Amino acid sequence: TYRRYLDLQKAEAQARESQIEAALEKVRGKAMAMHNSADLTDAAGQVFTELNNLGFKPIRCGFVLLSKNSRRAKLYPAASFDYKNIVSFTGEFEFTGHPVYEKQYKSWQKKENYFPVLEGQVLKSYYKILAKGLSVPYKNFLTKNKKQFGTFLPFTEGFLFTWSDEPYSETDIKILDRFKAILDLTIRRYLDLQKAEAQAREAKVEAALERARTQSMLMQHSNELNLTSEVFHEQLQLLGIDSEFSFVWLPDEKKNEHLFWTAWSENKNGSVSVQSRSVIYPLDKTERYTAECFRAWESNEPLHEYFVPPDEVNDYFAVWAEVLSAAKHLKAEYFKKGIYYTEAFIKYGCFGVELRRPLTDEEKKILLRFAIEFERAYTRFLDLQKAEAQAREAQIEAALEKVRSRSLAMHKADELGEVITVVVDKLKELDFSVSDGVALITYSEGSKDLLEWMTNPGFSSALKFNVPYFEHPVLTNLWKAKNEGIEFIMERYTAEENKSFLNHIFEHSDFKHTPQPIKDYCLAADTYATSIAFQTNTSIFINDYSGNSLSEHEIDILKRFSNVFEQAYVRFLDLQKAETQAREAQIEAALERVRSRTLAMHKSDELAETAAEVFRQLISLGISPNRLYIGIDKDKENEMELWVTDEDGNKVNTEFSGKMNNNITFKKMYDGWKSKKKSLIIDMQGKELEEYFRYLTEDLKVP
Repeated sequence: TYRRYLDLQKAEAQARESQIEAALEKVRGKAMAMHNSADLTDAAGQVFTELNNLGFKPIRCGFVLLSKNSRRAKLYPAASFDYKNIVSFTGEFEFTGHPVYEKQYKSWQKKENYFPVLEGQVLKSYYKILAKGLSVPYKNFLTKNKKQFGTFLPFTEGFLFTWSDEPYSETDIKILDRFKAILDLTIRRYLDLQKAEAQAREAKVEAALERARTQSMLMQHSNELNLTSEVFHEQLQLLGIDSEFSFVWLPDEKKNEHLFWTAWSENKNGSVSVQSRSVIYPLDKTERYTAECFRAWESNEPLHEYFVPPDEVNDYFAVWAEVLSAAKHLKAEYFKKGIYYTEAFIKYGCFGVELRRPLTDEEKKILLRFAIEFERAYTRFLDLQKAEAQAREAQIEAALEKVRSRSLAMHKADELGEVITVVVDKLKELDFSVSDGVALITYSEGSKDLLEWMTNPGFSSALKFNVPYFEHPVLTNLWKAKNEGIEFIMERYTAEENKSFLNHIFEHSDFKHTPQPIKDYCLAADTYATSIAFQTNTSIFINDYSGNSLSEHEIDILKRFSNVFEQAYVRFLDLQKAETQAREAQIEAALERVRSRTLAMHKSDELAETAAEVFRQLISLGISPNRLYIGIDKDKENEMELWVTDEDGNKVNTEFSGKMNNNITFKKMYDGWKSKKKSLIIDMQGKELEEYFRYLTEDLKVP
């Protein structure tokens, strides 16, 4: 009988062991399948179930994960508040503020088992602190008229715990130790797996950041920032951040404007591409979402998340309407459940994403890292922009210097054609559209007529055009702006206004000589625009028949060109004036020599010497006569006394006389004198020239 008793006892022990092993296997299987924190709560629920199946009847059980560097722990408990359904939940709190928590943490540090017993106020205070860190309210914990027995069994990463109405036996503790051993092994495996996954995720994040970083470093021109923003958006999506669109917000309070860059994905015929657009808006700090951005940015918050509820979606997307106009799927009607936007702030503004859900904590950290990279990218963009501006300024200054040099080299007004050719060449180098003609205009005091030197691809060289003033909007607008001291105007005219202006100048000005193909091209235009940079004495004038308009930057450059030419032209006028004065002084000196010689005459035959003196003075003034004659009327009909020089300017002492009507050329001279003309130019050719020389040599006997 005793032997049978021992056999039964052994069979019961074996059955119990099988039951325990089956329970442990279920916990082991659940724990081995853990991949995330949700799996940890499931594992805690499995422990609670199996302990109940084994007859432990815990009030609550689970495990806690701890760290040597912090008393903040993660809790994964399971319980049944209605004695029917098992509830697994999570929590975080500090193991401080209560004697039991202090002892729990110390026992874990020492790797000692801990068995507290709680009742009364100690029990209530324990659960009040615990409830603050859990996702279950305090009222769910049964604390009235209860004494609870705790079991805390430490393992490497934390401890297994149970709370029960009765203390457990040594045998029960040994069974719990076996559960603890499984948790110790599987949780360490889980944490290693989690660490490996975190490392893999980090490698993936770092690879995405590196791609974004590489694109930033590849930027050679500031206009490539759009491509950079597209790469940032693409990499965030590859990391599983399913952003509807990403954006960059860059406020400029000095200019009272803010710039938005947006990037979004589009799926066309199964092919996904990233699109982007940027728009500058007036800065309105009273607009709700702008005000919220400024508040968050100025508070130095690293990240700001906001939910746009369904009833505000229409207003929200109205703010984005222009910058998202090309994205047909980004409309308010597609976001009836609202939308979340999260902004990571940088020193220039923010980098953000828009999603249908809130970001996870991990995704927020990724967004912050991308924001740091975008800040670096934008800093590089600003550096490139500055370098481009400096290079552009050097290019502009070099072009201006060419215009300045050529303008300063002018000695005659006719050289303005060469100057405008240089101006056009340099404007082309600066990417101006000048295919419809560029002109230099000079103004004359007291006149509204214009003198234009113009180049046009249809002209073989620069041409000079005199345009008499007439009433027309093109000219009245020009003169109105000039008289009002306006530096620059850009006016656009209708096809009818263009034709009426052209028809007039093609008929009544030097523009009548314009080649017919150019006339036809200009007359056929649907629009005509003038861009004029004014100075006191000059202007630079650009025609346009294609509907193009100068940018603000180009307007500034054109003003600088006009200013450079004006300075050179004023110098040219001063030089011209000085040369005129010097010439006048030279002429006056020559006249004075002739006057002195004339006053020194005492008899008529000295006129030969006077003629020679006049010849010499004309030579000194740059006039090169072949001969010089002085004629004296003899008071006889058509007869004159002549004193001449030879072809070298030497005097001929012989007096010559003859009838002026006997030769057609001399008759023209005589008639001009009789009619009191101050000067006369006679162009002798052919027979008239032959007869003239015959009359000199044969009739007058001039050697």
